[in-house]
Amino acid sequence: MQYKALVSCLFFSFIRLNNDSGREFLQFLVQDAIEQVSGPDFSGLAEASVDNHCQYIIPMLKDKITKEKNYEDKVVLTLSQKDKLFRF
Repeated sequence: MQYKALVSCLFFSFIRLNNDSGREFLQFLVQDAIEQVSGPDFSGLAEASVDNHCQYIIPMLKDKITKEKNYEDKVVLTLSQKDKLFRF
């Protein structure tokens, strides 16, 4: 597993600890350059996000998303060369 995936696991653990203790805490994780994470590791991270009821905000090339499971219903925003965030 890559270091970026390990850091994500640490944050998911922290979110779960706060959820289990009933504390109010941010329910999202933002990470950049996650495309270096392999398919099985990404699947585990996506499942951890769903299990912890939090948003996992990452930039990801579509061809890097594993075809093992269908996460398309979880995707909130996709961008392309034609559909840019700030329309510049």
